[in-house]
Amino acid sequence: MRLNIINIAITGFRGYKDEVVYSFKDRTFIKGDNGLGKSSIGEAITWCLTGCDMWGNEKATTKLVNDSKPKVTSVVMECYLDGETMTITRRKKGSSQDVFIDDKKSNTNELSNLIFKSKDLFLSIFNPYYFPELTPKAAKELLSSVLVPIKRDEIFKELGDYLTRSE
Repeated sequence: MRLNIINIAITGFRGYKDEVVYSFKDRTFIKGDNGLGKSSIGEAITWCLTGCDMWGNEKATTKLVNDSKPKVTSVVMECYLDGETMTITRRKKGSSQDVFIDDKKSNTNELSNLIFKSKDLFLSIFNPYYFPELTPKAAKELLSSVLVPIKRDEIFKELGDYLTRSE
């Protein structure tokens, strides 16, 4: 599965009161001085896809809304998923939150199943500080869920005569 973000429109989110649109290329670097909204772009992508902040906190949505209390907070992400164009929208209005895939009402679970295996896996890749914060048991379960088991015979074959050499 390959997800490429084409552009993202952020409205009423953290420091963004009015709509701001960012376009992305194959490789996009986001840089600037402190307090200009670099982290907010990452938070917007994470919230759009998972409904939580970059630490996996689903209750953080209220903290992600712009301080001026906008009527609508939305993140609209246009992307390619395995070469197919799609638009993902997450919108918060009042206490309700809606997710749309190509203008069709959806939910976070459907989005998760479509794009990534698990929220923990996505957050571990997207936020380099997320995985080390997992409990050892949760980290082991996550790794076990994505790593393909290797048969013992394959390991011995790969080691070849290394095991038979005497030193």
